Amino acid sequence: MTPAEFLTRRLLPAICTAGIIMLTLPFPAFAQDDAFRAGLDARADKKWRDVTVEMRRAIQANPQESTRKVRSRLGGLLRQGGMEYLPHFFLGEALFNLQDCVGAMDAWSISERQGAIQSRTDLLMIVQGGYATCEAKGVLTPAKYDPLVARTTQHITEVNSQAAAVVKLGTANIDLWQSEARQQYDRASSEIQNARTSFEAAIKSRAQPDFNAANAAADRAKNILVALEATLNGAIGARITAQRDARDIEQVLSAAEALDRLLETKKAKLTPSLVSTRMEGRDGLNRARERLTAGVKASSASILGESRTLAVDASSKLKRVLDELTGLEREALSRQFADATEEAQRTFAYVDDALARLDRLTLDRPAVLQPDAVAERETVQREIATVRRRFDAAQRTENLPSIVEVSRLTRDAANRLNRLISLFGPIPITERGVHPALVEGARLFFAGDYQKVLSTLNPPEGFRPDIPLQVHIHLFRAAALYALFVRSHETDEALRAQALAEVEQCRRMAPDLQPDPRAFAPSFIRFFRTGAITSPPKGGSVAAK
Repeated sequence: MTPAEFLTRRLLPAICTAGIIMLTLPFPAFAQDDAFRAGLDARADKKWRDVTVEMRRAIQANPQESTRKVRSRLGGLLRQGGMEYLPHFFLGEALFNLQDCVGAMDAWSISERQGAIQSRTDLLMIVQGGYATCEAKGVLTPAKYDPLVARTTQHITEVNSQAAAVVKLGTANIDLWQSEARQQYDRASSEIQNARTSFEAAIKSRAQPDFNAANAAADRAKNILVALEATLNGAIGARITAQRDARDIEQVLSAAEALDRLLETKKAKLTPSLVSTRMEGRDGLNRARERLTAGVKASSASILGESRTLAVDASSKLKRVLDELTGLEREALSRQFADATEEAQRTFAYVDDALARLDRLTLDRPAVLQPDAVAERETVQREIATVRRRFDAAQRTENLPSIVEVSRLTRDAANRLNRLISLFGPIPITERGVHPALVEGARLFFAGDYQKVLSTLNPPEGFRPDIPLQVHIHLFRAAALYALFVRSHETDEALRAQALAEVEQCRRMAPDLQPDPRAFAPSFIRFFRTGAITSPPKGGSVAAK
């Protein structure tokens, strides 16, 4: 067989058969085209429901529109030309013709966003005409619908965020998240749900009234939440302010209570007037603390203001009491210092007189003092010189205890000198430094002549401040005045006041002085100690034993 015959008889029929098979087989990459072609065929027959079914099948297979042409089929053979693959457009057209403007707008908006339809101005005109018709029926076009969806979504999202912030604020301050606040929040939550429901309806209806309803509900929820948040923040701010004010008031109260505790240690020294002022201050502290508790509980600035005023006033009263008491103590200390100084000077004068007497006696009878007595005298004289230096230093530093100690040491030295003087034999008491008036006053007192005691112990020219034992002059005067007061059947208050004044003078000059029970009656001793009056038994002595 020649080559030509081989081509004619064998290869050519095989090639033709293969070509026919290839031309009749569908392309796998474009399997969705069958549904699209079927939709186009239904469109040609205006079978709009069939169009929607077939175009949805095509979209399910391939939702992306393109300018690729899909050719129709004729007699099993493909012909040139065809339609761009625009299933969303044709679905929208079919829905429009079925009076479903919402569905049509949704489909057409997808087609416009994908962009392939932009090459077909004729189809774009159909879309625009459909938009105008549907808009006249109250269905929003994509140009209005899409921004409105975005704005409404953002609005509801912001309100949700604000609601979450309010819940967080409330749960962090649970005591403020009470019935009223919770009721407001529930109202806002209900409005948010209304907004969501209306928004879902608006998405389906593409209707402006549904969007308006959604945004109005969101606005109502926002207004409620804004007011609720402001209320909570105001309450929180008031509580923070109240807590800060409460801390300040607590500091005032604590300082005032510390003053009162200090006064408690000194209450025995308070005068009746100071006791009254202190009680007023303490009452003020109690009322201030009560108002403080109420103000903190209610976070009330006005109640806390009352508490602050009461606390400051109470603190001022307590401080005034302490200041006046300090002044009184300072005055008393000053008097004690002056009295102690006078007492020390008197003891020094007594020691000087004793030394002078001892010198005179030694000069008259030198053989009386043995060497050990002479040595004792010299020792006492050196000790007195040391005590004098200590006295000078105590005066410069106003050291009251040291001055009191100086008087004690000086009296000890005087007693030692008196023992040396006694070696020379009995010596009249007046020669031992006791003032003659004190000797006579004591005699008259024990004789019961109390009026003469007063005149004897109160000479017109007075006593020198440095005479020894001057405190005993005031002691005998106090006892005589007390006796005269008792004789007046305890009616002459002037005598009682004078007796108390003499007792006070004794205490200033010698705080440790106590009347000797061997010389004074128990009733006077009680009067001296307490100022109390106790009438003696009938016929008994009132001042002396």
